[in-house]
Amino acid sequence: MRVLRAALAAALIGLAGLAAAPPAAAADPCGFFARTGTAYYNHCAGDTGTWVEIRIDIPNWPDDYRCVGPGTTKLGSTLSIRNAWYNGRRCPVGGD
Repeated sequence: MRVLRAALAAALIGLAGLAAAPPAAAADPCGFFARTGTAYYNHCAGDTGTWVEIRIDIPNWPDDYRCVGPGTTKLGSTLSIRNAWYNGRRCPVGGD
């Protein structure tokens, strides 16, 4: 019983430390996302040298294609970009 109380006390102390810690900055989600009126694409590649082609959905206009490297790429205004996704093609390192 004494061991159970000690384990419970340790767990509560650990949780109290987590509650007092400042929240970590949220990482950008993988793929397309929008933030404050701007569209982005985050290529979450494990390999830092992999560039991929994405298809960008532009309302009332033909879709656009762009090569993006690992990390987050700003695409433009959400007024002119509705969505973007990886289309299965790779690009040369460094883009186009």
